[in-house]
Amino acid sequence: MKTNQINWPASILDDQLPLGREYDPTQIINSVYSVISRTIESTNVEIKAVAVTSMRQAITMLDRDNHEIYIGPNIDLRAIFEGSEIDSKHKEEIYKTTGRLPSFLFANAKLEWIKRHSPDKYHKIAKVITLGDWIIWSLTGEIISETTIAGEAGLLNISTKTWATELSELLDLPIDDTVPLLNIGEFAGKVTKSVSKKTNLPIGTTVTSAGADTQCGSLGIGATNPNDVAIISGWSSPIQWVTKTPIISKDASSWFGCHALQAYWVTELTAGDTGHSYNWLAKTLRQNFTHLDNMASEVVPGAEGTSMFLAKEQINMSEIGITTGGILFPTPITMNERGDGHLARAALESISYTIKARLSQIESIVGRKPKDVYLAGGMAKSDTFIQIITDVLNREIYVGNTHNSNAIGGFIAGITAINEQSSLAEASIQNKRNLNLRSPKPLTALEYQGLYDEWKVMSAKLNSINN
Repeated sequence: MKTNQINWPASILDDQLPLGREYDPTQIINSVYSVISRTIESTNVEIKAVAVTSMRQAITMLDRDNHEIYIGPNIDLRAIFEGSEIDSKHKEEIYKTTGRLPSFLFANAKLEWIKRHSPDKYHKIAKVITLGDWIIWSLTGEIISETTIAGEAGLLNISTKTWATELSELLDLPIDDTVPLLNIGEFAGKVTKSVSKKTNLPIGTTVTSAGADTQCGSLGIGATNPNDVAIISGWSSPIQWVTKTPIISKDASSWFGCHALQAYWVTELTAGDTGHSYNWLAKTLRQNFTHLDNMASEVVPGAEGTSMFLAKEQINMSEIGITTGGILFPTPITMNERGDGHLARAALESISYTIKARLSQIESIVGRKPKDVYLAGGMAKSDTFIQIITDVLNREIYVGNTHNSNAIGGFIAGITAINEQSSLAEASIQNKRNLNLRSPKPLTALEYQGLYDEWKVMSAKLNSINN
């Protein structure tokens, strides 16, 4: 199986506010059409289905005639104050319903912002769907929403997997419960004639949803059984643990959401902006990733006393905010000079330590041991990182034969939608044969246990600065 990635055209975001981001509908759909057309031109295969996934928390607001009032990405942070006010009044109800806080990241706070700052627009809003749902509407003319991604936008009652009408009543916000809720891999519509002309997709091609990007990636690497754990380590590193029931943490420290398979849920923590941090380091050092990876592989575990702190050891997802990180190394420099490879190794180790700490935290929340652990995402391009995290966790890890597990998840959704597989679960099992199983090196894993304990001690000391 081959995957291909074509970058989005530049300048599809329109800065409305210092923290606000908003898409231009015409510009973004033309970008979608262009990406599809160029992808088809670069391949020589029969297109049987289209599966759509998109970033979580990105939403679209439509009027009664399905005209766009607002389309915004997950990084639209305009509603920080509205979200804080909502949480100060209704934190417990919102968390138990939607499975996630803080509200400023999600649809309810963004709707409240528009209500206060653009009341004329607000009163025209008839329905709220996600970015992925809107792309499906643009391809097919059908308004639907998919369960995992609607849940990630804060629009569902996660426990019942139905529209959060109680939230609509609590906050006086428009949530249209007449919009059909579909599951990943279910038939959503067919490519229209007009879209066919713009994309070269065959008229009538089946379109389905591949869900929220993290759930889609988890499906793509086979995390489909209870107590499986998916680590999708890209720009950030969400960690989703598959559960039989929704797990509500007492302090709202974890998120709970819908799994790709209808019968299950997920409990989630994040290790922070891991890939973004590593990208920052590469740019700062003026190194490309391949060269940096090679240099990191030549440095011994522990990076000769060099350590990084890119996120706190423990996290409360309802209190996401800015904290103090750092880089520590031995001094004086004259006697202990460290190079780019040491910094790269320390960064990869820090990411691995953070993921281990998050796994331990989720384990205490769900009260179970992990069954199988899966790794995918852009960070999985780094063989050095794969081996480090395998050694740090001291357990076998399944790794995709392509880091782009979202593409595989989309493929699974597509072949299920056209009935070439009987179910998502069956298709995922078939794909699992293509995974690589990485094993820890016993002596290195033992060494990392001591280094991890040292990292936790220093992390606690650094955290005292934040307090």
